[in-house]
Amino acid sequence: TSASEVILIKDDNITKTILFQFQASSVVFSLNIFSVSKVIHTSDYKYLAL
Repeated sequence: TSASEVILIKDDNITKTILFQFQASSVVFSLNIFSVSKVIHTSDYKYLAL
């Protein structure tokens, strides 16, 4: 968070852009994890917990 705070001091618009990109990539990452878990669940029921 310290890096974000430094950027916030420099330019609020840049911070918003970076935070938006971070949130977007986090959503994509979560969807990828979900897809991988689904594949693992399909191939082997024991790994449903993942």
